[in-house]
Amino acid sequence: NLSEDPVEDAFADGITEDIITDLSGLSSLRVMGNNTSFSFKGRQVEPQKVGTELGVDYVLVGSIRRDGDTIRINSQLVDARSGYQKWAQRYDRELMDVFRVQDEVTDSIVEALAIGLNSQERAALAHRPTNNLAAYEFFLDGQRMAGTSTRENNQRAQAAYRRAIAADPQYGRAYSALAYALAFNYRRGWNDAPLQTIDRALELALTAVELDGLVPQTHWSLGYVHLMRREFDLAEAAAAKSLEVAPNFADGYGLLALIKNSLGEAETAIALVEKGMELNPFYTWDYPYNLGRAHYTLGQTEEAIDALESAKSRNPNVIPIRLHLAASYVRADRLEDAEWEIEEIRTISPDETLGHVARTYPTNDRQALQQLLDELKRAGLPE
Repeated sequence: NLSEDPVEDAFADGITEDIITDLSGLSSLRVMGNNTSFSFKGRQVEPQKVGTELGVDYVLVGSIRRDGDTIRINSQLVDARSGYQKWAQRYDRELMDVFRVQDEVTDSIVEALAIGLNSQERAALAHRPTNNLAAYEFFLDGQRMAGTSTRENNQRAQAAYRRAIAADPQYGRAYSALAYALAFNYRRGWNDAPLQTIDRALELALTAVELDGLVPQTHWSLGYVHLMRREFDLAEAAAAKSLEVAPNFADGYGLLALIKNSLGEAETAIALVEKGMELNPFYTWDYPYNLGRAHYTLGQTEEAIDALESAKSRNPNVIPIRLHLAASYVRADRLEDAEWEIEEIRTISPDETLGHVARTYPTNDRQALQQLLDELKRAGLPE
């Protein structure tokens, strides 16, 4: 973002994510995930260094300057081995043309790398989730709010997604984001009507896929909602579909790992997490969380603690991380550490109880759930 207003960061991030999503749908490319790309944001780093660090052949570099109703986008594709430009272009356009510019950038990369496209990939690249700029900006507001796991920001994100849907009733990604926000709200117990909330989340997620099945995020959201409803076969099918749509979609592997963990298939979950980490080396908390949860299931307590502590360092507000960490500490006879985790959980989420975990924890293994509840009870989580 080269604009004077730092608020435009969200706009630049949105365009970046959209281009990554488009490229991730190309089966002949290996594309790094969002978090890995964003880790270089605002840094002056030589493309050759990025190439060496990530093991990639090309680096797409871009900047955006927004001034009122006009926009300037500079973009260049750099050979990470030689440092030479493979392709570069500057776009000076009206703001309303921003979606067309995104299309031109991805089309130019496909042409520069001589990538052959199948019919599904061609259709996906020709597709735009929305052409309504107001809806897009409301959606980006929601994404920014949803980035922190608090009740207040969850409500603000929901409001922003609803404004996006009102501006463009055909905007599938806005429906999927709202569905996820409601499912997350359900998981955290932030409402007085949990069954209505998770039912509404399913309605929205199904609508999202119906409106826009060409982007992986709508299928991902549907998979997450099904998982929260303990509809495991449907959850797995939706997550697999997100990867069919975008083979490089790292979060699709992350969700599949979460589903496999819920089914007690820990070794498969570890393999899926490792695949996601390969595509997204600068991963978010959910990757080490899934790794820790798998090790916990396998009885590998020290490995579980290491992974879960790593996840907590990335986001200390995520309750499932701390629940599994507390249970792992109990197994390791570190009762004081377990009790401290429960105290922290109760500070972050006073409504977190054994009953709430029993109702919302996604698993089909009642014995494993009971063992988790027993360990959390020993750690001090109330009924």
